[in-house]
Amino acid sequence: MLNLRKGLNENGAGSIRLYFWIIFGFSAIYIGYMIVPSYVGHKMLEREVAREATLAHHYSDAEMRKHILKKAKSWGVPIYKEDIEITRRRKTVAVEISYSIEFNFLNRYKRTVHYDITVVEYIKAK
Repeated sequence: MLNLRKGLNENGAGSIRLYFWIIFGFSAIYIGYMIVPSYVGHKMLEREVAREATLAHHYSDAEMRKHILKKAKSWGVPIYKEDIEITRRRKTVAVEISYSIEFNFLNRYKRTVHYDITVVEYIKAK
């Protein structure tokens, strides 16, 4: 027979430990729901920036910036043209992106997370 009283005290009320784990579980799910999508978007954008940097010999800076902005928009990353810095040297290209995301937990607690992406790649000959 199934024991439905597990986690209940002798009066039939839930124990403090049970309530703690329920609140902890819901809090972890909520925080994950808020933070994980921005982290995944950041990592995906980082990979796309590295790919664009390896193909730098095919594109101008304006075209690279346009491609990066398009990918950032598709991943939900809030960057603007001014956030992307592209530096070409004789043999390398460096792409740097810096942006911040503000999280608002329960419309009461705010937390700002700052992300940086820096990629330096060698320019391949055409």
